[in-house]
Amino acid sequence: MFKQNFKLNGSFTAECQPSVVPHSLLALVNMVLEGQNIKHQTHLVTAASTTASLSISQLLMFNSVKHARAADTFSTVRHKHERETPLPLYITMKIHSVTHSRNLNLGMCVSYDRFLKLTSDISNGVCNQFTLAGVVCPLKLRSGLFTTAAVDNIYYNPSSATAKDSFHGTGISLIQHPSHEFEGGDRGVLVIDQTISATSRSVAPLPSKYTNVPPASFKSKVFTAPAVHGPVRTTTLQAFKEAKVGELEWLNRVMAALTKEQLDKMDWISWSAYHANIQEMLIPPAAINSLMPLFVDSAHSCSGHDQALHDHCSSSNSAPQPQSSSCSYS
Repeated sequence: MFKQNFKLNGSFTAECQPSVVPHSLLALVNMVLEGQNIKHQTHLVTAASTTASLSISQLLMFNSVKHARAADTFSTVRHKHERETPLPLYITMKIHSVTHSRNLNLGMCVSYDRFLKLTSDISNGVCNQFTLAGVVCPLKLRSGLFTTAAVDNIYYNPSSATAKDSFHGTGISLIQHPSHEFEGGDRGVLVIDQTISATSRSVAPLPSKYTNVPPASFKSKVFTAPAVHGPVRTTTLQAFKEAKVGELEWLNRVMAALTKEQLDKMDWISWSAYHANIQEMLIPPAAINSLMPLFVDSAHSCSGHDQALHDHCSSSNSAPQPQSSSCSYS
């Protein structure tokens, strides 16, 4: 039990819990929970019904020591990093994300100081990956997917009487649209590199190409738009023709429905109901949303910088390929 060692590399895999618990310990806990049935112990070790056994076994490993603790140290128990298992780390992150509390005790969580060290390791790993890739792209995004970007102001004004700060800046959101045919390529990024994990809780800065926002202003006060030659809207595009055919079919349906004294169940009059009815019944996969690091500048000041970041992501081989963007300035 003391020979098992788990190192978090930035994510919890599906096999991280069974791989860290010895089979002998898991069989003992299963025997306590399920009864003394030696014939089925091998089956219980590999069965999916041993979630409680896995959790209890991990807590036993996390709180166990080789030598008895002194009587005056039971109030403040310290855990070694080598004794950490996936469950205490996950519970600590989950509780802190909801409550933001420092009281992470009860023998099921790592210390608050260890949690801060872990978050700094994750942040440093992410910044190191951004530096190596040469582009700031959230790690959860996949490659090869159609990606849209949205830019807007962010206002955070705490209403608490003890609040001392507020935030007014710009946020850039990237939204990817997977399909059932292609859900994107896994970028295979490891967040925490165990060889470069720092001992301090300081966080490395983001690449200067991302944080340095150039001034967005015209060199001249007189703006001259280029002249447009020819028609602004063309009617020769194939997509326009196909869309026009669909709109004419809806109008014909409406005209036919208006001649009836009583509408049938499938007579959709509104535009949205008609097009929703003719769409495929297969629901597409959920979109992948990610918020990029915030800017302290307003969205007006980042109007040129966000497009440059957009183009930079498009030219990167390891990053997704953004195709369009929308901005809202208020």
